[in-house]
Amino acid sequence: MQSPRFPIRNLNFTISGRLLKPEPPGAPCHPEQPSFNNATCAYVAAAWGNSTFHDQDPISVDYGNWSNDSCLPSPVYPCSARSYPVYVVNASSALEVKHGVDFARDKNIRLIVKSTGHDYLGRYISTPHQTLSTWTHYIRGLSFHAGFTPKGYGYQIDTTAVTAGASLQMAEIYNEAGMRNQTIVGGMDLTVSLGGIITGGGHSPLSATYGLGADQVLEVEIVTAGGEILTANECQNSDLFWAVRGGGGHSFGIVTSFTVKTFPTAPVTQLNILIGAAFDSEAYWNRMAYVLSQSPYLSDSGVSAYTYIARQVNATTSSFEGIFFAFNTSITALLEVFAPIQQYINFTWPSQTLVEAAPTQFPDFIPWWLSNVDPTGVGKNDLLGSRLLDGQALSHPLPVLENTLRNAVPNSPPAIAHIISGKGVWNAKPRGGAYVHFAELATENALRAQYTEALRKVNPNSGCYLNEACLHFLPPKYQYAFWGTNYPRLLQIKHKVDPLNVFWCHPCVGDEEWAEGGGAYVGYDSMR
Repeated sequence: MQSPRFPIRNLNFTISGRLLKPEPPGAPCHPEQPSFNNATCAYVAAAWGNSTFHDQDPISVDYGNWSNDSCLPSPVYPCSARSYPVYVVNASSALEVKHGVDFARDKNIRLIVKSTGHDYLGRYISTPHQTLSTWTHYIRGLSFHAGFTPKGYGYQIDTTAVTAGASLQMAEIYNEAGMRNQTIVGGMDLTVSLGGIITGGGHSPLSATYGLGADQVLEVEIVTAGGEILTANECQNSDLFWAVRGGGGHSFGIVTSFTVKTFPTAPVTQLNILIGAAFDSEAYWNRMAYVLSQSPYLSDSGVSAYTYIARQVNATTSSFEGIFFAFNTSITALLEVFAPIQQYINFTWPSQTLVEAAPTQFPDFIPWWLSNVDPTGVGKNDLLGSRLLDGQALSHPLPVLENTLRNAVPNSPPAIAHIISGKGVWNAKPRGGAYVHFAELATENALRAQYTEALRKVNPNSGCYLNEACLHFLPPKYQYAFWGTNYPRLLQIKHKVDPLNVFWCHPCVGDEEWAEGGGAYVGYDSMR
């Protein structure tokens, strides 16, 4: 990319000097790097575990395994730029995004896209050497609407809505919406961007009430592989509109803004649950199987949950803990939902306590979210596997669920079990939607594959959540695990809107038609 044949200076001029050639994020800690500085190194090392640091860096990502840990903030390890893009278009508008796309297409250069760097699949950073990146962090803008008329419509949709730059993050949108007594169907993490949530489908604390994030979209602005800046909605460019809502980010274009529905904020009632037992005991797995078997009942009752199954808290203890919550539900009503579960536990295991603390009611969504959000937990190697389990899978006899959990839950780290479906997801009427660290990585991959396979066996026809899967142990035809019978149509749209494969990432729509060879990605036709 640094060859004189590539007029990189012309691109920089076209985008008003917003082309960056950044050093690796850990460079200030390495004496051989131009930016070496002890004070800066101390700051970088202290901030490395906070997602805000990686979000605000043009090339860094939350999880270092995707950059091969190639430049950590410590002089003990080597620092290399090979796992990062060479140049970055620091875009602040759709027009600047267009110029970057045009340059990459015309010069036949691999183009990648970074929003926040929060990605368990490493789609942004995987094999980035000799690439051009578009960083959408500064594509801002936030406009609220009392009603919304999509471009090309002859009438106004009777809903409140917000138009947001695709890289705006949950903290920003939630806070602005909260000042208007509104909220959106978004994620739990502070620095997850709206675009990342929606293009992956988007489960949310509000999904049980309103559906997935992808269900709420009314309109998008998107820059295509051909360099067009288009508006896509139900009325125009409807194939693109359908595909970007759950079809995966940066496969069909670069979305620069979303318009989504907003909803009145509401009180949230929460129960904190803790169940403990002797380490890896029969009693522990009995209780885990029973509690998880109640997920369909809780979901039907409008209850959501974020929980953790800790097989080994210490040498003597296993535990299950989490938060169970519901919107527009009183403390009395939530306790009534849990009453039969408590009665069963009291009868079967008399010494077991279910509720750890008195239930809490928050006046609206924002204080509840702030009390549960955690900005840390990044700056490490992390692999996440997932499987979607439906009511049928969770209705297996308890011994079957016990055996599944034994095979699916590692000693460490804890397994995550969320209740994120419900009537809001089942009854959603979207305007069309596609969505149906510290171990040796080779060992980690094999172990996580084993655990994920155990969940697949109990529900073989279920899928995976695109934003919380793992590249290293995807099933052979993972496209169908992510998108089911929607995949052929998604691939057809990909061929139509991006025939030159300007946008390529893995795992993404159409990536099976390419393979890595000779340090570059080569179409299968070119390899024959």
